[in-house]
Amino acid sequence: MNIDAATVRRWRVESEGGEPAALAAAEFRTGQPAAGAGEPPAPPGERDGAIVFRLEREAGSPGFIVEAGPERLVIAGASLRDLLDGGAWLRRELGLLAPGPGREAAGPAEGRFPFGRRAFRGAFRERGLVLGCDGLHEQWREWFAFASRNGLNTVFLHDTPPSTWDRLLDVRVGRLFDLWDREGPAIAAEARRLGLQLEFGGHHLSTLIPRAAFEEHPEWFPERGDERTEDFNLCVSNAGARQALQEGARRFFARFAGCDVYHLWADDLRWGGWCECDGCAELTPSDQALLATNLVAEVLAEVAPGARIAHLAYHDTITPPTQVEPRANVDALWAPRNRCYAHALDDGACRRNLQHYLELRGLIAWFGGPERVRAFEYYSDGILFKWMAPPHLGVLPRDAAAYRELGIGGLLDLAVSPRPWWGPNWHAWWFARCAWEADGDAEEALATFCRANFGEHAAAFAEAYRRLETACLQLLERGNLEPMRLGDVLDYNDDPFEELRELAGRAGRALAEFAAAVQALPIAVDGAGLEAVEELAPTVAAGMHLAERVIGWDTVFQGDHAEAMAHVRMADVHLRALGDWYHAHGGPAWSTLAELMLRSARWHTNRVRAMAGGEWNPVP
Repeated sequence: MNIDAATVRRWRVESEGGEPAALAAAEFRTGQPAAGAGEPPAPPGERDGAIVFRLEREAGSPGFIVEAGPERLVIAGASLRDLLDGGAWLRRELGLLAPGPGREAAGPAEGRFPFGRRAFRGAFRERGLVLGCDGLHEQWREWFAFASRNGLNTVFLHDTPPSTWDRLLDVRVGRLFDLWDREGPAIAAEARRLGLQLEFGGHHLSTLIPRAAFEEHPEWFPERGDERTEDFNLCVSNAGARQALQEGARRFFARFAGCDVYHLWADDLRWGGWCECDGCAELTPSDQALLATNLVAEVLAEVAPGARIAHLAYHDTITPPTQVEPRANVDALWAPRNRCYAHALDDGACRRNLQHYLELRGLIAWFGGPERVRAFEYYSDGILFKWMAPPHLGVLPRDAAAYRELGIGGLLDLAVSPRPWWGPNWHAWWFARCAWEADGDAEEALATFCRANFGEHAAAFAEAYRRLETACLQLLERGNLEPMRLGDVLDYNDDPFEELRELAGRAGRALAEFAAAVQALPIAVDGAGLEAVEELAPTVAAGMHLAERVIGWDTVFQGDHAEAMAHVRMADVHLRALGDWYHAHGGPAWSTLAELMLRSARWHTNRVRAMAGGEWNPVP
């Protein structure tokens, strides 16, 4: 026996058992699209059925229970967040989507609910969205609602670039600290209302020790090459530096009180930010970073006993520590930025990912088990992906399955961008689904997403996403190419040369697939479809710019400078299109990242232009 989703979708919504159930029911009603939009009225008597949210302390947490019968469908949970997760699951089953901040969409209700009682639980204890730039911070209310309605249970406010204690008018820095000073209590209250864990911070460790103290206390700062410098981090073996660090941490926790998890990470460097003095020389970068985190964790245990702090395993600290043990309130946050996104994390054929996978297993062992380790992933990172938003149809569910197999405590996705995301947001929605299911079916999910958002044009948009997937994978496959010395992941090097040749070949295929994605799109669309076309445009422009630049670079090495210059000119065309899109759709909240990234793209393009013109300019 069962009941169909189309019938359940027409039922009234009720609650039983107390305030958490009433709040979950109210949130479920709020999160539905306009009543019956595009649907015929309910037949007489059908609204006599009820969706019931019931607080049931014995249900077990985390997770929820579904009881289906001919006239009632009950979502039972032991806490507000469990009930809200049940509501998020039910929304998907009823074809009701929250595909972006402030957006709701309704697709076909095609499923059925078997009678009886079933238990559900997310693939990870913590499923998190990391809001990583000013433009997204300004939309925090909408993103909190998006997270909750898609079954995520933690939101992390992280700023790129980092904020500072005292803003300098002529310096481009993040504005998260200013936002918290204005709206912090409201942010914390909304997180509590939605049962969301609230996380805060970023690369702020250096903020805790004023750089101006260097003149009086150079011994507080790292020694590198027999010379002290105030540029980065601190000397973790110096007693005065330790005391100053803890005093700074106390100020930080007081100013940003009310969070559940804090992040006070070292400076954002691939290497070279830690101390080499006699007292620190025997400590690896990972040990120095964990020692510094333990020091601030000691203060956190005093001022906020229930809160936790993250040790960031990233760049030169991604290998496990070897000497320093974590305090009880310190968990590991594993951030494999240099990994390959053309292959799944556990793909044994990918040398780069295999190395990272082994490092993750070592970190799990050092922290005493997987429950104290979370993954900080980059699926929605518009900086790493150079303005693009790859669909990650294949890699994301395979990654999630691998992380679940390891049993890690949480999976987070960094959402950061130099531009606003326009229209329905596939990559954030898809991440949320994979974080809940771990092994989501990409084709089924894509069909669901496109039917709800694009109606009669669903098949065309699904094909466009598939083409974008194929195009982006060509550029994400780096082989053995490492980034330039001061570059990011896709700032390719040219060593070994044979790898650059192969990349150029893939870039040519990417151009064809980007063009095919555009051709797949319907010509006459409006509403969400028109917005989705606007959203896909910068991914295509950025991807084609990058591909043309790589091909031009390789063509220089082949000795055909005229052909190389032709590719540079096409790279210019696509970069201008990207800049035009940004200036039409962006704004002040996006400018810090956007202007910097546009300048960087012009620098790389001009470098290839100079090489095509006969000026030899090897990779730095």
